[in-house]
This record gives sequence, structure tokens and C-alpha cells, in this order.
Amino acid sequence: MKTNHRTSAIALAAAALCASPAFAEGPDVTFQGYGTLAGTYADTDKADYRSSWRQDHGSRGNLDLGVDSKLGGQANVKLNDIFSGAGQVLAIRRDGKDKIDVEWLYAQAQLHPEVSLRVGRLALPAFMLSDVRTVGYAQHWARTPAEVYLQFPVTSIDGIQLLYRTTWDGYKFTVQPSYGRAEATQYFDGGPLGQLSPDAEFKNLRSINLSAEKGNWLARFGLVVNDASLAYHHPYIPDESFKDTFTSFGLQYDNGDLLVMAEYVDRKTSTDRFDTQSYYVSAGYRFGPVMPYVTYSHLKSIGSVIKNNPPSKTTAIGARWDVMPKVALKAQIDDSSLSGQQFTKVDPTAVNEKATVFTLAVDFVF
Repeated sequence: MKTNHRTSAIALAAAALCASPAFAEGPDVTFQGYGTLAGTYADTDKADYRSSWRQDHGSRGNLDLGVDSKLGGQANVKLNDIFSGAGQVLAIRRDGKDKIDVEWLYAQAQLHPEVSLRVGRLALPAFMLSDVRTVGYAQHWARTPAEVYLQFPVTSIDGIQLLYRTTWDGYKFTVQPSYGRAEATQYFDGGPLGQLSPDAEFKNLRSINLSAEKGNWLARFGLVVNDASLAYHHPYIPDESFKDTFTSFGLQYDNGDLLVMAEYVDRKTSTDRFDTQSYYVSAGYRFGPVMPYVTYSHLKSIGSVIKNNPPSKTTAIGARWDVMPKVALKAQIDDSSLSGQQFTKVDPTAVNEKATVFTLAVDFVF
């Protein structure tokens, strides 16, 4: 996996922070962290269940502690009323190994009470939960629905981002444009060629995130456009490049007791090879510290290369129990199609079958 562009973005963010005269006066630094300790078990010997395209293996009839477990730490630095920054490291199974990644490292300038500018490594606002995509404690389920959230495998970009927040007539509006690039190693099945693991580059990445919130309601629209390239490193598969476009819509209602949320994603490629449409609907109700919930997610493959794939469907039921402040225990059972992209190394004779996935997780923040 290439690292030169990502290293330059980290260096740029660090240099921007150190360039401020206020740094010499001593910055205000705070630390926080989060983590998930989870055991995942898929009751099949026909496929590996994983939580991301960037995982090359997962549970295959065994208890796997690496599918959903992670540990993150973050430092926030405030130099003065204008300049600040944040850095976050994340220990996670990703890109074919268990490793520690620099997830965020950016410098921020507060240009106006409602406008800020960030540069460095930043969260990519591709989905409704992008800012907390890796923070299990901030979510009600054990993991984000694979049929939707696997569609864009990167969680951060190296680039620049503008954040505008304002309030009007009781509504809270957010406008968040971004520009940058990202890299990842993806793993998916290539039929008789076995598991493929192309290095993916997402160049010239442009995104816009719009949200409106009032009372118990939150609505969100997202658009991500990039020039994608896949380097297969395989003698029989040529490298390819195409324009990749993700359009997403999300809606949430949360009155403190009842939570209902839904999200829809449409993916289109300029080559018409990997186009998909997917959505999920999830609902839960809080009975004091306990919240049972149910989620249904669906993905339809319409691209020329994948159109013969059966639809991927998952029905998940679970419960979250806030056992103490900053600690939540979750149990979830998924009934999933083996045709789903959350499975890899799938036995071709079993693609129309299903698997039941059991997850027990402890989420915490500190």
C-alpha cells in the first residue's frame, strides 16, 4: 500500500499547528479514547464474515475477536481562539493485517463563528454516521449495516475541508464540502481466480455533506465523486480506472425513547461495472438503560460485472445495555445472505445460502 501522499498530509497538518505563534505559549491539550472488544461468530464453513472490504479474513465457523474489535485514542490541541487541531490513532484489522493507523491528524482555523477550515487527514462525510463510524459506543447497533456502509471502504481522506454551521428559525444546518484523496487495499472474490486484493486509489475526491436538524428530526444528503483506480497486481487482470459516484440520503427520528433511522445509497461508476443500490431501516426503543432494536438492510447489484449476483439481505436483532456510564454491552444476531459483500472466500456452490452471525460486544469511551 502506498503511503507517500498520506504522509505528506500528516506533515502538512503538523506544520500548520506548529507554525502558530501561540504554540510557544503552551497549547491546551486534552485526551480521550474509545474502544470495542467484540467476539463475532458466523455459523458457516462456506465463507468468511468480515465487517469491511479492507479485511481479508474473518469468522468462518469460529469465534473471531478481530472482526469488530478496535481501540482508538485522540488528542485535541487548542492553541488560541482561532487555531486548533486533532489527532487520532486507531488499532484495527485493516488492509490485510492488524495494525495501528493514523485515522485523523488535522489543523483547524476558526475563520468565523460559523465557519472553520481543516487541513490534513480528515473524516470523510460519506454517510450519516461518518464522524463516529468507528466509535461503537456512539451507535445503538453492534456494527453499521454492511449493505450500505461497505460501499465506500475508506473512513478518512488526506485533503482540505470546510465546515459551515448555522441556525435559522429553529433549524440547525451544516454544510461540509471536502477535497482530497485516499488509499486502501480491498479484498473481494474473483470467482475461479480466488480472492483479489487490489490497491485502490481514490483521487481528486470531492464530497459535499448537507444536514438539517430540528427537534427530534435529522435529515442528511451526501455526495462523493472521485477518480478511482484499482491495481490488481494479477497477471490475468489489467488495472482499471473509472469515475465513482456515491449519492446518499439519510433520515433519523429520535425523541429520547424511540429511535428510527434509514439511509439509502446509490453507487454509479463511469464504466457501469460496479453499480449498486442499497438501503437500511433500523428502529429501537429505550427502556431505561436497555434498548432492543431491529435492522433490515438490502443491496441490489446492477453493474455489468455484478448484475448476476443475488440481492444481499440482512435482518439483525439486538439489544444495547448501558451497564454503567461510558460502557455499553451489546448483543446482536444477523441473518445474512452469503452473496453479501461482508462475506469473502465464499464457496461458489453456497452463494445462495445464508449464515447466522452472533456478536457480543463491549463498547466504551474514556
